[in-house]
Amino acid sequence: MDAVVSLLVALTLPQFIVSSTVYVASIQAVLTQIEGEPRIFSGEGARLRCNIPDDKKSTWQYQWFREGELLSQNGEDFILWNAEPKHGGKFYCQGFRETAVGITRTRPSLLLEINVDGGWAILQFTSSSSIVGEDVTMTCRTRSSPQLKEVILYKDGVETIRQHSPQFILSRVRVEDQGLYSCRSTWDIQMRSHSAHSVAVQLYISELLTQPILEIISYNVPVTMLRLVCHVQYSARPPAPPINFYFYKNGKSLATATSENTLLAKKSAGLYHCKARVPVFNVVKMSEPKNYGQAPGSKQPPGLPSIQHTAQPRSAEGGADPHATLPPAVETVPASPSPQQSHSSVPPPHPLTTVEHFTPRSTQTETLPPDDDDDDDTKQTVTAEPFEMSGGSASSADWQDAMTS
Repeated sequence: MDAVVSLLVALTLPQFIVSSTVYVASIQAVLTQIEGEPRIFSGEGARLRCNIPDDKKSTWQYQWFREGELLSQNGEDFILWNAEPKHGGKFYCQGFRETAVGITRTRPSLLLEINVDGGWAILQFTSSSSIVGEDVTMTCRTRSSPQLKEVILYKDGVETIRQHSPQFILSRVRVEDQGLYSCRSTWDIQMRSHSAHSVAVQLYISELLTQPILEIISYNVPVTMLRLVCHVQYSARPPAPPINFYFYKNGKSLATATSENTLLAKKSAGLYHCKARVPVFNVVKMSEPKNYGQAPGSKQPPGLPSIQHTAQPRSAEGGADPHATLPPAVETVPASPSPQQSHSSVPPPHPLTTVEHFTPRSTQTETLPPDDDDDDDTKQTVTAEPFEMSGGSASSADWQDAMTS
């Protein structure tokens, strides 16, 4: 009898192992908020939706997580109803389905944070991540929507704007506008004055283009070549306009404008730099010159960029105020919330379209020479170095070998 039982266990064990196998699909779940705001008052609600972008139209089931903990709701939509501060947090979802060979799961979605505030004032943004040059709208919401007498906007704990309307517009934001923002609203009820201060919220500002960084890669076989790579972070709302790249040696153009951020050139000593340009926005950024094979202390050729500080204070209307002076530097300290308010973590910046990721120089802008690339880049060639232009004297086989090496 024991032998029969052992045989049955041995026959069923492989089936159990196969059926419990978990496979991860290449599909990633997409989480969006379709009702409510990222910051809501206690007693309000929100609705999240989990989408599985599956071209095969497979039937998926859903799992919801908050702060890594599996939640009981399992439909395509997740509903927050009559929310309390403890119901807020960072949410994500995941799809799964059972198959003949085991369970297949999607990759988890990106995190989406919902903050439930138990206080009386909330500062809401159109987006917590913006790009230089965009307009940012902030709204100081007050519970029960009373008639407000005064509203104050704070940046890094310092009063910035004082007005009667709860809506603030920062026009054509700069990197310097990034920081912690909060608001205070004041109103009267039955001859008594009331005031509430919101929790501070982080506003992220990204440059459309960061300053490029030039990488020089040396090749010795089959011919002596240099590969120039122009790394830049390009943050633009999709669909992103095209970006053009230019490469220079000793201030002279090596080739015409290209959409590729790499160029192959003959190996020779000199100062190299690259430039990135977005024609639609008329934004241009140049890299620092990089010395290759040249004696230290060589003179920088003319025409290369210089860096200058151009930060300006902001007026109450949101524009640059040429008559104002910058306030003294202060330590970044968020304003203290009222005792009823719930404290929440700051959400990470929204991901943007990127070519390469590098830390932007947020406190500097560049003063550039007049941009005449459309005319001069095609005229300035280096005839003494045949490999620096696409029509060099080397054979096409050598050129192809160098490109693929």
